[in-house]
Order: sequence, then structure tokens, then C-alpha cells
Amino acid sequence: MHTHSVNVTLESSPNAADVAEVLDRQDRTFCIPPAHDIDGAGALKEYAMDRGRPRGDVWENCIWTESITVEDRDLYLFQAIHQESDVVPENVDAIRAVIGTADAGESIRRTNEAMGVGF
Repeated sequence: MHTHSVNVTLESSPNAADVAEVLDRQDRTFCIPPAHDIDGAGALKEYAMDRGRPRGDVWENCIWTESITVEDRDLYLFQAIHQESDVVPENVDAIRAVIGTADAGESIRRTNEAMGVGF
């Protein structure tokens, strides 16, 4: 697992709370609340193990809520990616897309339910 410092220039200038709300509504992102006291990738992996995830897998893109900042049109945040497991749900959905067995929304719902995606 590793962390990234992200800087994105947006088309508009939203406030940080709005960005956090949008990200928090996504199934495959986990906005880490400050109250969880997760201070790095190691603690996040421990959190996943405590939640019963096999091998401590973290299928979500994890974003520290307190790191979300917007200055003018620039969005800044810190995210953690578990490179061994975050690609699994997307690969399942890609296989369904290639063979045409489900549309995107249905596939995402089925995969999330089957794997228990979403902390």
C-alpha cells in the first residue's frame, strides 16, 4: 500500500466540504474520518484487517477527509492505494463489460455486494 499527494486543477472552484461530500458518496472511495485516527497506510491496512477483510485487502481508494483542500480551482488531497487489491473490483467489472453480461451500474452493484466493498 502506498500514499499519493494529489493536485487537480478543476473547471470550477467548489469548497472542500462539497468535494468531500461527493467523494464520500462513491462506493469505491473511503473518506477516512479524523475520528478513526488512521495516520498512514499501515494503520489503514490494520483497519481493513480489523474489519475482517481477507489479507487486509483495501478495495477502495482511501482519502483522508482532513486533507481535502481547495484553493481557487486547485484541489489537493492525500489518498492511499492498496495496489494488490484495489484493481480487483474494476477487473471483475471489466470482464462483465467485455462479455456483455451487465451494464456498468449493475456490475458495480453486484461486485460491491459480492466482495463487501465499502467500509
